[in-house]
Amino acid sequence: MNFPKTLAVLAIGIAMTGCEPQSTTQPAKPHYQRFVPLPSDAFFVEGIPWHGYFALDTKTGTLCRTIKFKVFPKGSPIEWANEVPSCNDVFSFNPD
Repeated sequence: MNFPKTLAVLAIGIAMTGCEPQSTTQPAKPHYQRFVPLPSDAFFVEGIPWHGYFALDTKTGTLCRTIKFKVFPKGSPIEWANEVPSCNDVFSFNPD
């Protein structure tokens, strides 16, 4: 076997593999964080169960709850949170 010829054929073959046309795939969507958790000390402190219980939907500007099945009792300082939609519901009505 002739080593220089084999080496030349391999070098040409390797060089040709990079010369194929680019595929026409769509570019990836830029990544962003849609639901940004809000710290509890930012606006409402009394009655909020934990940091990040509320989030802001950056697409719609909607305040939402990060957990769906928490219900606050009537008369509690945070009873109004029962009317805030869950982030899952917000996403279902406004998908990316």
